[in-house]
Amino acid sequence: MKASVHLKSIVDEFLEHICSTYTPIQAERITNEFLTALYRYVLPIWGLKRKDLQAKMQAAEKQEAEALLQTLQIARLPQLLTALEQGFDLLQATKASRSTYGGRIRLFIKWAQSQSFYPGNAGFHRRSPDECRPKIRHGRGNWQDLSLMPDKGKPLKYRIAESDISPTLQRQLNEFQAFMADPANSSRCFDDLEESTASGYDYGVKLWLGWLLEYDEPALKPAELTLQHLVPYITEESVESLTPKQRQTFWKKEQVQLEGRINRYFEFLRTEQHADSPRTRLLKLATLLILAKFLYADEVGEKADYKRLPLIRTLQKRIKQEQKAIEQWQKNSQYVADQSRKWPEPPAGQTVLEYTQEAVIESLRLECRPRQSTGDFCKGHIIAKSLLIYLLFADVGLLIPGRQQEPRSYRIALICPVQRPKTVPAEGVYWPLPPDWTREKRRRDGSLNDNYLYKVYHYDGQFYEQGVWVREKCAYKTQQYHGKREGAIDNFQFEDGHCFYDYIEQYLCGRWYVGSFHKEQRYDWWDLELRGSQGKWLSKGRAELCSANTPLFVHEGKSEVWVSSYLFLNSKKGQPFTDGQMSELFARNSYRILGKRITPHTFRYMWATWAFQMELSYAELSSLSHGMGLTVKTLRKQYERVSATERNRPINKAMQKLFPWQSKAPLKPEQGEELREVQDKLSQLSPEELRELRRFLDIDPAA
Repeated sequence: MKASVHLKSIVDEFLEHICSTYTPIQAERITNEFLTALYRYVLPIWGLKRKDLQAKMQAAEKQEAEALLQTLQIARLPQLLTALEQGFDLLQATKASRSTYGGRIRLFIKWAQSQSFYPGNAGFHRRSPDECRPKIRHGRGNWQDLSLMPDKGKPLKYRIAESDISPTLQRQLNEFQAFMADPANSSRCFDDLEESTASGYDYGVKLWLGWLLEYDEPALKPAELTLQHLVPYITEESVESLTPKQRQTFWKKEQVQLEGRINRYFEFLRTEQHADSPRTRLLKLATLLILAKFLYADEVGEKADYKRLPLIRTLQKRIKQEQKAIEQWQKNSQYVADQSRKWPEPPAGQTVLEYTQEAVIESLRLECRPRQSTGDFCKGHIIAKSLLIYLLFADVGLLIPGRQQEPRSYRIALICPVQRPKTVPAEGVYWPLPPDWTREKRRRDGSLNDNYLYKVYHYDGQFYEQGVWVREKCAYKTQQYHGKREGAIDNFQFEDGHCFYDYIEQYLCGRWYVGSFHKEQRYDWWDLELRGSQGKWLSKGRAELCSANTPLFVHEGKSEVWVSSYLFLNSKKGQPFTDGQMSELFARNSYRILGKRITPHTFRYMWATWAFQMELSYAELSSLSHGMGLTVKTLRKQYERVSATERNRPINKAMQKLFPWQSKAPLKPEQGEELREVQDKLSQLSPEELRELRRFLDIDPAA
């Protein structure tokens, strides 16, 4: 396509493209909506004079608009969206109008950006500012130098070695795992655990065993070690011959020995691991409790019977003690980690969530641009990794966040059915949700047990012309209480003309760049706005991160094959992220940008804080809490765990309206006689009395 000298010819070429791409009915609607957006909202900002901006345009005014277009140069194209927003504000456009007409202008911009005439598309080495990522910040040093627990040294690795696990002990561990997670296990008198929870307990038992073998009873030989060394198994028959008093004495001795072992382990955690949190101790006790229930499974007929077993009662008593300690820590806002090192400090007037979205997530979005700050193109794997990092942060910072496990386990279909579904347009591209028969399921009840990202065109009774991305979550910690959680992802529109879906699809499909190259290619894939354009693939997207070891889930039916894999892959190994790798990715990138070590879980507290700062209604809080996979009560608890400054913000804001030293504005009549009476009495206090009142109310005397 030859370069055009004014916008009128560009608009004409775009309308020809629309007519050749869409059906006549679609083309007519798109053309009318685009011209309305351009003539009514954009051109008045660029100089079109109209007597009545709200009135329908007359034929003469349309001619004047076309004449103005012939005077405007293509250099105006990058400013088109800014002018559109100004026009929306000028005419006080409704939300529906902004969505409809904004979509048409963005369609035009996307098409224009794929053409060689668009500013910055002249050649491979030509630099355009809106294509260059900002300079990557590295001046803060190593993120690991900002320790969340500065007083805690490097922890010891004391889990029992696989070589120290005898065949007898291994058999016990296998039976223990089956007891916890196998739905068909008949010795268990309570519901089976999620496999992830059971794996956590298995890991915890191996820590207990490692400590026992190396630190508590070093003379014990590995071949002799069994699970009964942690919790003794004593049958009713073995104490039948004892008198009641002898039994009491016997069990008291066993309880004391068990508590002694627990105390020695906790002392080891405190002195050697620098771990003195009641939450840590509670987890260790819960591990012993589930182990004890496994060992004593043959001694009970139902769950309530466990309470009559002395050693079980000892563990339950210790658990209650730690639960009370946790409550006290919560009341005193006491934490193991230094919260100031991971909690951002927003400026006045901004919530911490808004500040983090602007300072961190938006910076990561700009780092997805294809060129370095010097103007050179980035390597393909660098572009893919930048998109990966941005989408992970966006999943918890722009979208309602789940737990860290959820984005780590997202899957994406890598294959489509041969027969195109009727709901998918002829030129539409989609990433389907695989049928249930291919999905992972819980052994307990056959319910779905995986998480997917997919794109369709019909969702929840609504048709989406450009398609809609959806998150479906069936595998998460509180699934048994909240069930399947799913929802459409908003296609956020950004000031530079890009939208959120662009980043999802560039990550999945790669980054195509329009321009003139020595060995140029021609785009012939699914994006109609790019089809036929000359350019080059700068990145293969997610494929850049794959390896020979990347997991694939292949399911073959009678007439079709389905293949899926994990959406987000660790760029080093092509494997899904572990918990530690995900936390490290968030810590590294938030630290270099903001100087804080933000964790994925921190975003859940940010959203909870934002919800109560915004004074959301109960219905809105319920919707948010469901999206996060928790209850409104738990959401409030998360809010109450934030810093005192954040908790005091609402009351301080209210007091500014009440007390005269906080605000000089007079009280309004509708605020009532009682408030004016308070104000009158306060105005009669002496300066010393006012200072005393400030101290009593814990208000900054300098305020």
